[in-house]
Amino acid sequence: MAEYTQEQKPLGRSRRGLVLGGVGAIVLGCCCLLTLVGGVVVLDPFNLNLIARLTGRYDATLEAMPPQTSFYTSVNLVNAQPAEINRLIGPFLAAAEEADVRDLAGAGQELDEQLSSELGITIRDDIAPWIGQYVGFGVSSLALDEFGELEQLDWVVAAESRNNEAADQFLGKFRDGVAESSGKPFSEQTYENVTIYVLETDEPMERLAFGRSGRLVIVGAGLTAVQQAIDAQKGDSLADDDAYDDLVDELPGERAMTFFINGEQFRQLSAELQRQFPSGVNPSNLSVAGFSNAVSSLSIVEAGLRIDAVAAVDPDQLSETQRQLLEVAGQPRQTDQLFPERTLVYVGGHRLDLTWAVIREAMVANTSQTDFDESMQLFEDQYGLNPDTDLFPHLDGEWAIGVVPSQGGFLNELNNLQLGFALLAGSSNTPAVLTSLDNFSQGLEEQFLVVEKTESGGVTTYNVKSDPAQDALVVYGLGPQYLFIGSDATVVEQVLGEGSSLADSQRYQNVWQQFPEGMTPVAYVDIQGLLGTIREGLTGFDLEGFNEAARFVQPITFMAVANDAGGGDVRQTTTIIFIPPAGSQQ
Repeated sequence: MAEYTQEQKPLGRSRRGLVLGGVGAIVLGCCCLLTLVGGVVVLDPFNLNLIARLTGRYDATLEAMPPQTSFYTSVNLVNAQPAEINRLIGPFLAAAEEADVRDLAGAGQELDEQLSSELGITIRDDIAPWIGQYVGFGVSSLALDEFGELEQLDWVVAAESRNNEAADQFLGKFRDGVAESSGKPFSEQTYENVTIYVLETDEPMERLAFGRSGRLVIVGAGLTAVQQAIDAQKGDSLADDDAYDDLVDELPGERAMTFFINGEQFRQLSAELQRQFPSGVNPSNLSVAGFSNAVSSLSIVEAGLRIDAVAAVDPDQLSETQRQLLEVAGQPRQTDQLFPERTLVYVGGHRLDLTWAVIREAMVANTSQTDFDESMQLFEDQYGLNPDTDLFPHLDGEWAIGVVPSQGGFLNELNNLQLGFALLAGSSNTPAVLTSLDNFSQGLEEQFLVVEKTESGGVTTYNVKSDPAQDALVVYGLGPQYLFIGSDATVVEQVLGEGSSLADSQRYQNVWQQFPEGMTPVAYVDIQGLLGTIREGLTGFDLEGFNEAARFVQPITFMAVANDAGGGDVRQTTTIIFIPPAGSQQ
């Protein structure tokens, strides 16, 4: 029989049962606690909107925006933390050697000093103690006078409060500061059990009123603006707009800022501007007229700053040409496989024929068909080519523009810029394009230019010179599928030749990995490569001047834009500005 000491003696059944019972009670208690927490989160009995807050689908200040709000901007302070903002702006502030501010804290201190001097308040002591997750700004009415000056602006600012007592103290202090600074008194009004402080003034643009309604601090352009915000909070608001919700749902949940534009209000404003300034281009004649509403956002992401734009398309407001162009906007592109690996700038798209048709519609709408036809005829009389009938209708394929390093061409000759460019435009009717190029070449020769035509390997090239002994001013021609225009022959050779392409570049691939899956590349800029290539051709004061200007964009490594590949009535574009942390390499 084994012997046990006092410490080694096995637990009896009663003690083992107590231990197991205790463990079971702890587990059961944890389960109950988790169930309780889950119930509070899901059922939201206290109207906290926790899930929606975490996913970016809830904006408290949106409830104070009337349904007719034209423009709206909100800031999610949880997603705009000082450390993240400093990560983005720090490198730029460091580059601005003359700037006194080096981070967000320094900027806040400067602002506090100004607010304290003018109004007797500070963000640190009077706003930070109560402000909540969201701050929103909305405009419900905007009107211009006959001279194009701002005549009426009905605006409202709403800030979420997490400490109503501190918020009320701030409003009282703010009222006293504005009264002392302006020399004008405040009156008190009560509306829907809300005390509103109203600045007594006869100047429309000086109207000011504010108060706290529930958990929102509301500041507006006069009493009516604040009353409308309170009505929206207690009744219908922009938060109840399903169309707005559908658009915002497409934006990233981690966004720090959200922007909204009411399409109808924007069209009315653009029409008013066109009425007062008829010489300008009317935005209502452009494809933007087909967007009913639009939202955009700023998000601080690991790569840098992400900008998303989402628009709802109203097909009834689009011409047939505009609808066709929109349908191909997100289609995949293959021209990045033609440009060389060292390409610094790349922009691609589809259907120059449709793009030109949309531009033509806008030009005709702002002038007349007769004026447009006459301008095209004048061009043809001088250069032997009518762009509207002889060229653009045949450019129905993919197109792209690229900038590459080059030591030739007029850019290098005139400005010592070791850069070249090339344009590619696909066509399904290359014989017609070739005929147009021949006619154009004859027109240039009639203008006393020298055009040298060569054919090799299925590629027809035209070198345009001012003198046979000099280098080409520009090179254009036609390959098996693409019309091309280049700044010099070496650039064209890089684009049409063999070798590693931009699509093969690891840097290029790394950029697109930061975008949502399924998006189509539209534009790519290698900022560091571009700056470095420009520097190579500069010396002396030119180099010093360039470096002085370039330091403000030096923190950016890349910038890229992509479109969603899907169709439908909602379209999205995403832009990422790549800003690595200071001292790191990307």
